[in-house]
Amino acid sequence: MGSAFFTSKTLFPDDARPLLSWVYTPELCGVLIAHADHRYILMTAYLHPDQEIARSGRQFWAETLPKVLNGHDFELESTGTWVMTSQTADNFRRDRLLLLGDAAHRFPHTGGFGLNSGVQDAHNIAWKLDAVLSGAASDSLLDTYDTERRPVVKKFAKQSVDNHFRMDAIGKKVGITNVMLAKATTAMGRAPMNKIPGRFVAPLAAAATRKQMSRSRRLDPKVAGSARLRQQIADAIPLQVEHFVSTGLQFGYLYAGPLIAQDPSSTPAEDVVDYAPTTYPGARLPHAVLSVDGTLVDAHDALDPNRLTLLTFAGHEWASVVSKLAASGPGVITVAIDAPSGTERRRLIDLYEVGDVGAVLVRPDGHVAWRTAGSAPAAGSELERFLTTQWNRYFTAVT
Repeated sequence: MGSAFFTSKTLFPDDARPLLSWVYTPELCGVLIAHADHRYILMTAYLHPDQEIARSGRQFWAETLPKVLNGHDFELESTGTWVMTSQTADNFRRDRLLLLGDAAHRFPHTGGFGLNSGVQDAHNIAWKLDAVLSGAASDSLLDTYDTERRPVVKKFAKQSVDNHFRMDAIGKKVGITNVMLAKATTAMGRAPMNKIPGRFVAPLAAAATRKQMSRSRRLDPKVAGSARLRQQIADAIPLQVEHFVSTGLQFGYLYAGPLIAQDPSSTPAEDVVDYAPTTYPGARLPHAVLSVDGTLVDAHDALDPNRLTLLTFAGHEWASVVSKLAASGPGVITVAIDAPSGTERRRLIDLYEVGDVGAVLVRPDGHVAWRTAGSAPAAGSELERFLTTQWNRYFTAVT
């Protein structure tokens, strides 16, 4: 892929700047993404590294942008080339080396999972590193980083790739698809094409690219049938919603592994677009404003950064159970939620899904480790067993 980063104050009005635009012209076919401050990135595919777009990018874009932008002003900021790829490291940890973010996984940009997943990686490993470096936990705790993050990364990678090829629902209307481009670039990188000197192959690749882009002439308003074709493309664009809105996947991912309790209830249904808050083990604790000791506090601010936090509406009953678990895992504290009567109380109880007497055990990173709808006398032994068998293998006794 080749890209140009530029500024244009006249391309779109301030109140009608589309996030993403499909560009189909005989000069260039690609995708235009709007950034802040009237900045844009225009991306297009090429087939061979000796084509002008890769070899002399600034010259190529300086000549091409005026044609594509149809006379609108622009200031070319920078140009570049990159490979649309999905890659995941075989291991996220080896001894003292931990891979996070792009060092661990790279996705196509289609979906915007790169930065978010990198932040999630850091969020997952930070408290574990702290526990190991402080001497509270053994080095083996760091192995759970790969165990928990890899399945999530695989989902993000699949969604990104799916989004990339889902755009063919639009491109195929014109006859230019990402599937075709993937096959063409793959062929260029293999024998016998990769054995031919670039000075001979590049002109052929450029000619093939121009031939493909010429199909976009069908969209010219002067061409018969163009109005119908444009409408078909417009109708296909809403089907790309998962490309732009993935709240359900970004917030609703679940961790699994030795630090997460098995839950006999059914796993929450996955939805890429819509996020459904849940305290199902492995999920991130849903946001809520809680009353703790008469003070309003964000639920995540109520969590202990070094110990496990037991959230419950029955604080007095669970306090005695937790007092016996002081040396379990990293240690446990109780946060008693003052839930008022009426609608607000019912809303909070429904959100946390454990009733009036149950409890939710939350890790320092805000992910649920265990939960129960049972009362402290009935479920206390279950919590003790979970911590003893699954957490104590990683943590030294808390004194």
